[in-house]
Parts: sequence; structure tokens; C-alpha cells
Amino acid sequence: MPDLPDDDAPDVEEPDLPTPSEIEDLHLDEPGVWTDEAADELPAAGGGGRSLLAASAAPAVGTMLSRVTGLVRVAALTAALGLTSLADVYNLSNTTPNILYELVLGGVLSATLVPIFTQTNSDHDDDTASVLVTVSFVAIAALTLVAVLLSPAINWVLTLPLEGLERRR
Repeated sequence: MPDLPDDDAPDVEEPDLPTPSEIEDLHLDEPGVWTDEAADELPAAGGGGRSLLAASAAPAVGTMLSRVTGLVRVAALTAALGLTSLADVYNLSNTTPNILYELVLGGVLSATLVPIFTQTNSDHDDDTASVLVTVSFVAIAALTLVAVLLSPAINWVLTLPLEGLERRR
């Protein structure tokens, strides 16, 4: 379709959009019903809430403490077990469940089940929610049983000998 020149463009009435100050005065009391009655309860823009630095300080401190205690844990294990095969076995047995969790629950199940649970929750359908929880529980129990039965094979895969330059290290 060819472009129309500006003077031949059809007249389109632009809608009246609220100004930013009008939007700040609005409040959603009920779904789909905007009122300005509760505008006084809301903090003023830029003054009533915490700053970004203050809001992110607690998670940052928690993350830093977690990293420091993790480093202390690794140092204590190294001091207790040394650089031995026992330390390797402990490390493998400690990290394998985390690897499987990230692969199965952290990825596939979360990406598929969370949207379904959210939709079911918003639909207020108790029967569907019950079926989803039951099927999810049975699936996780079955995956756990399979992982336990296949644990020798999983450990064998995770302990395959290194080849080439990696073996020389």
C-alpha cells in the first residue's frame, strides 16, 4: 500500500490522555473502577518511599554474608578433608542434588507449572488446582524415584575421567 501524503491522511481524533499528575491522583478501589478517594493514602512521588539504595541494601548485605559464610565453609572443609579423594567424593555428593534440582525444578517444571498454577489461581477453579497439585506431586515423586534408582549412573557421568589437557592438571 503506498504511503499517503500528510495532507491526504485521514483525520484521526486523538484521545484525551490524562496528565501524569492526574494519573497519580487515581486509585484502583475495585477491579476496573478508578477513584481518587484513596489518593491521600498513597505516598507522594519521590518523597514517601525508600530510596533505591536503601531498598537494595538489605539484599546486598544478605548476599555478602552468604558468600562470606560459604567461603568459610569451603575453607573449613579443605582444612578438615584436605585435597583428597574423600574431599572429591564429599563435593560430588553435596553438589549432585543441586545440579539435578536446577535442571529439573529450577528449569523445566518452573517454566511450565508456574504459569499454569497462576492461571488456575486467577480462574478460582478449585478442582483444576487440586488436579494440578496432585499430578505435580506424583510427577516430582516419580522423578525422585528415577533419580535415586539412576544415582549410580548419574555419579558415573559426573565422574568421567578427564581427557587431554584437563587430565594433566
